[in-house]
Amino acid sequence: MQAEVGEHSTAMWARLKGNSCSSKRTELAAIVNACMWRTALHIGTDSLAVVKKAGYLLRTAIKWNALLGLPALARRNPCGRPWNMQPDGDLWYQFWQAILARGPTSIKITKVKGHSTDKDIAEGKTTEVDRKGNDEADKAATSGTEDVMDGLVAASYTHLTLPTHYAV
Repeated sequence: MQAEVGEHSTAMWARLKGNSCSSKRTELAAIVNACMWRTALHIGTDSLAVVKKAGYLLRTAIKWNALLGLPALARRNPCGRPWNMQPDGDLWYQFWQAILARGPTSIKITKVKGHSTDKDIAEGKTTEVDRKGNDEADKAATSGTEDVMDGLVAASYTHLTLPTHYAV
C-alpha cells in the first residue's frame, strides 16, 4: 500500500483482490479501509450505488441498535441474501462488521458529483471542497492503476500476440 498525506486528507492506493475490479468495488474497499480509522467519518463518493447500499446498511444498523435487548451477535445480514451471493459481498460483509463494531452513527456517506467543472460549482451542483476531494480521489485511483500497469500491459501484449487465424 502506498499513501500520500495532504493538509486535510490522506490518499492511499493498493492492489485490490477479487474476481473483478469495478469502480464500485474500489470505492467500497476505500470506505472499508477508512472505517478502520479511530475517528468520526464523513466520506464523499461519486458512486451512487455505494451511497445507496451503504446508507441502507447504516440506517438498518441504527434502527437495530435502537431495539433494546438485541445482542450484537443477533445482528445478522439485513440484505436477505448471503453475503457471498451478493455482488462485492465480501466487502459489504466487512463494511457491515465495521459499522457494527464502531457504531453506525460515527459514519456519514455522501454522494458527490464526479468530474465536476467550474460551471457545476457556479450552478450549485457541487462545491469546491467536494470537487477537490473527488479530484484527489481520482488521482489516487490513477496512481493505483499505474502501479499495476506493467501487469496489464503484459496481459494485453499476450492477447495481441495470440494467433488471429488457424490454418485449415
